[in-house]
Amino acid sequence: MKISIITPTLNSLIYLPKCAESIINKQDYTEFEWIIVDGGSKDGTIDFLKKINSDKIKIFTENSGHSTKAYNFGISKAEGEIIGTLGSDDIYTPNIFSKVISYFINNKSNWIVGRNEIIDQNNNKIRQLVTNFKNNQLNNYSYKNLTLNNFFPMQSIFWKKEFMPKKLGYFDEKNFVDSSDYDMWLKMAKIEKPLIVKDIFSNFRVHKTNITSKGSVKQMKQMAEISIFYGEFSKIQKIFVHLKSFLIILIYRFSNFFKKKN
Repeated sequence: MKISIITPTLNSLIYLPKCAESIINKQDYTEFEWIIVDGGSKDGTIDFLKKINSDKIKIFTENSGHSTKAYNFGISKAEGEIIGTLGSDDIYTPNIFSKVISYFINNKSNWIVGRNEIIDQNNNKIRQLVTNFKNNQLNNYSYKNLTLNNFFPMQSIFWKKEFMPKKLGYFDEKNFVDSSDYDMWLKMAKIEKPLIVKDIFSNFRVHKTNITSKGSVKQMKQMAEISIFYGEFSKIQKIFVHLKSFLIILIYRFSNFFKKKN
């Protein structure tokens, strides 16, 4: 059973070596491919990948300028039965591929959700309250809760290609391009509950240049729209969903403001 990992890159050289090490050097399961979808890097990203000289790495060029479109392009090239996605600044924990394969072999699930931890640019664990909240939500999973909050860690989700894209299609590039992962998890969960495991599959890196740390207004607005689209909410609950997104944006903005001041 082969795993395909999709990673978009664009001038990703700062954190890519750690990402590459976690995939190429720290996995005990060898039947995988690492699909790189590059958006036109000029910082030596491609040269670095070529110097690794691994037949596991497959490099493609896709110049749409958006990670969702890059992920879809990479998924369309995947040869593996199992698919996962990892940002170029994120890392997998050691030997998780073999665990993922074992879960798929021993269970009938079409998709698996693991845990992650949040790290900073120096690999220090941060935002433990956020991690604890998401883990608690995973421990008490329900579809209704998922329509209220996206507590699924994209970097720690693996699924069968037969399930997505062959059955459910690709990430939505038209309506929810900035929050297409949340839309897809709800689409998947509506059909089948995932196998939720306690293993920490990945570390998600937060730094000043990635979208999540900035709290994109467009992204939060789309998440609210997705929540309302899939959830069965009253008018008051819909207002609450929009207010919650607005408050999250404010928190991000204040947090980033004080970081700049310091």
